[in-house]
Amino acid sequence: YVSVNGASLRTAEQIEVVKTIPVERLMIETDSPWCDIRKGNFGFPDVQTKFPTSKKNKFRMGTCVERRNEPCHIVQIYEVLAAHHPAAQAD
Repeated sequence: YVSVNGASLRTAEQIEVVKTIPVERLMIETDSPWCDIRKGNFGFPDVQTKFPTSKKNKFRMGTCVERRNEPCHIVQIYEVLAAHHPAAQAD
């Protein structure tokens, strides 16, 4: 099994490697609170789900802390994989 997080999807080269992982061996994780998908990352344009954020020193209940990866962000990892992995293109 191979685990993939946001750090695995930062460059086109990394995504090409991830595409070679058989889907039955692929696991996704957020690796919270690190390894998020950031605006400069290759996979960022494929992220559809956005979450409201607040600065660490101005935290508001119901928001994610800016630049901190939260467990709810796992959907973003899936969205990037769905846009690139051959198994997602099969249907």
